Amino acid sequence: MFGLIGHPTAHSFSPSIHNLLAAELSHDLVYAAFDVAPDDVETALKGAHALGVRGINVTAPYKEAVLPFLASIDDLAAKIGAVNTLKYAPGGYVGYNTDTEGLLAALAKLGFSPKARTVTIIGAGGAARAAAFAAESGGAASVNIINRSIERAEELSERVSRHFPKNISVFSLDDASAIQSPGIVIQTSSVGMESDASPINDIEFLARADAVLDIIYNPWETKFLKLARGEARRGELKTANGFAMLVFQAFKSYEIWQDMILTNQTRRKIYNSLELLREKALWEPASPKISG
Repeated sequence: MFGLIGHPTAHSFSPSIHNLLAAELSHDLVYAAFDVAPDDVETALKGAHALGVRGINVTAPYKEAVLPFLASIDDLAAKIGAVNTLKYAPGGYVGYNTDTEGLLAALAKLGFSPKARTVTIIGAGGAARAAAFAAESGGAASVNIINRSIERAEELSERVSRHFPKNISVFSLDDASAIQSPGIVIQTSSVGMESDASPINDIEFLARADAVLDIIYNPWETKFLKLARGEARRGELKTANGFAMLVFQAFKSYEIWQDMILTNQTRRKIYNSLELLREKALWEPASPKISG
């Protein structure tokens, strides 16, 4: 048994990814999504461990909240201060962060690398932390962090600066228009997931970007992406939602759980299958292969 915890989780495409992988590789497992209330995170983890759940993905808003309840975390996750992957161990779950690898792979698919570029991150939560470390480890020349709470943005800047002493600037949402060269813009907040809202509505700001990635994938096109695609530079701006990042970070999670490396052939086959599922609006988990 493997699964996802978050709140909400009904929108999640993760069960389809992992159950398709299991079917392709003839692994005897099932993956399900669990909506966990904020007050029940510790109880959920203890119960999952007692039941022998072998691996758990963690999504918003619990990527930081689960940390006190883990047996240990790996070095990268410790630096980031957030996890999205938990692996069963006898003494408790071990935390990892695969969002950084997923994000870098998604940017590469879009045709971009952070190397020697400016990266502008919207948000300051767990996903923003992974994005900041992905930018810095990928060789970004500078990083901008935009957040409603300037204090949270400054906390993230300080954390990243401990490991990557580069040029990091923080801005409030109201001051985002002051960024003249935002470079690669990565939207990591949950704004737009459950409402027709955008964290930034400044068309001129978006028009100055080199590329825009919104980590939300359901809805497929948030208002933020609509603004970037439809109005900024009249459709010439390269944009993407979070689907590729979701798939690539899931591949890494699966590898951690199974102590294996997925072949490029398997990755391509599963990615193509998932794109077909998405296009047909089949968001339900793929049927797992269960023996016994």
